[in-house]
Amino acid sequence: MSSDYPSGEQLCAAIDGFLRDRVLPAIDDPSLQYGLRVCLHSLGIVQRQLAQGEAVTACERDGLQRLLGNTEEQALRTLRRSLCALIARGEVDIGDRRLLWALQDIAAAKLAVDNPKYRPVPVSGNNNNA
Repeated sequence: MSSDYPSGEQLCAAIDGFLRDRVLPAIDDPSLQYGLRVCLHSLGIVQRQLAQGEAVTACERDGLQRLLGNTEEQALRTLRRSLCALIARGEVDIGDRRLLWALQDIAAAKLAVDNPKYRPVPVSGNNNNA
């Protein structure tokens, strides 16, 4: 990228503002209004991914590393596959509260980006998302 300004978040905010404030009120066709609202919702997800994506990835990586007992830096894809393999071999009990808590924390972080109004119901004993 040749410049740090405007940022991706700022560009998305400008596009959102124009579409929401200028274009949407000018559209009379309900199906086009709906389509534009879907686009605006999707643009909001992109904005949140730009703002929070690295933190969500770090949350997932940290949670999986703790769960798997890994101390070395590994790719997220590798950690996911390792957990899946352990579960498939029966080496991780899918009823283990630590697994449920870790997966709930990961899902909550992702949902905060996709649907920030969603409030997860914590698994008993997991106070991270209360």
